[in-house]
Amino acid sequence: MKKAGCKRLFIGIESGSQRILDYYRKGYRVEAIAPQVRQVRRAGIEAVGFFILGAPIETWADVRKSIDLAKRCNLDFVIATKLVVYPGTDLESEIGHQSRVNPWAAEHTFADSYREQEIMEWERRFYRAFYSSPAGIRTGIRTLLRDPRRAFQSSLEVLRFAIADKDGDHHPDYL
Repeated sequence: MKKAGCKRLFIGIESGSQRILDYYRKGYRVEAIAPQVRQVRRAGIEAVGFFILGAPIETWADVRKSIDLAKRCNLDFVIATKLVVYPGTDLESEIGHQSRVNPWAAEHTFADSYREQEIMEWERRFYRAFYSSPAGIRTGIRTLLRDPRRAFQSSLEVLRFAIADKDGDHHPDYL
């Protein structure tokens, strides 16, 4: 893939908690993820890990496992997003009453506003924890060296999100 010009691979890790992976019926083990990411990185390809937050059974302890896995894998970037329950899926049949989704407008919220705010806070904490870790700092330095303008813009976006409160207001004292 590297010889063919692949520079970055996006990997659907989903969770660092085996309990959550089993809930989603992913069919793979947490312990298999880090070695596979290492192979990608050894080949000279950037590794971006996608994580989903908000399974109905998920707790902060599960999210911590995802953060720890992201750091352990030495990922280049992470993308943590809130679970979207699409109509017609098994998950929608099981928990559809707990979420509202408009697939045409790319809008999704949890019916329980407390759960919605909790997951948004998990997302902020995930980004803060990863991008302030050695792996996240290395990513920032590499990006800065390659493309200073992009690094500055990306840093601002991450910072804006990381310090935003649940209403979207920005408070520097969150850091």
